[in-house]
Amino acid sequence: MLDFKLAEDLINLALKEADDAEIYLEDSNSSEISIHQGKIENLTFHQDKGIGIRVFKDGRMGFASSNDFNLNSLKNLIKSLAKNTKLHTFDEFNGLPENKIKTWNASLYLYDEKIKQENLNTKIKRALEIESSALSYDSRIKGIMKLCYIDNAREYILINSKGLKFNARETRIMSYIWVIAGAKKDTQYRL
Repeated sequence: MLDFKLAEDLINLALKEADDAEIYLEDSNSSEISIHQGKIENLTFHQDKGIGIRVFKDGRMGFASSNDFNLNSLKNLIKSLAKNTKLHTFDEFNGLPENKIKTWNASLYLYDEKIKQENLNTKIKRALEIESSALSYDSRIKGIMKLCYIDNAREYILINSKGLKFNARETRIMSYIWVIAGAKKDTQYRL
């Protein structure tokens, strides 16, 4: 779970060095499983956690990102970032817009913790069951060209010095399958 207080603390620290600041935190993991003829063709698992920081000072903007959540490292990154904005091009429009969004209904996003916690063997079994179900659905289905199962669990926080405070969590599961179907001499491939 991402730390909202960390984001707020980093904004306050950045405001000691810059005119405006914005912090974006994200933590996500995803799985992708490709199945062909009952065997795993490809298996990918990604786990990413990172932070993006923008600071604005004297009409100049600096940006940095990191996957190091050590507080001292982040403090040093912000100080260095604010100091180096003088090396960037001046633009009178560099800055954050005034915040007109007072609330955001993050409950519109669907989140299921079980998707994040599920082990890969359960996900592989699910993908194999999808392939098996497709093959048994209709006698005209002769084979599977490709089946892909994908899931993703994601949490993010966006906070800035103009009062925007937004956080949300979302999960997604999807699968697609290309089947080979035919009757007599006619064969078709469909997604």
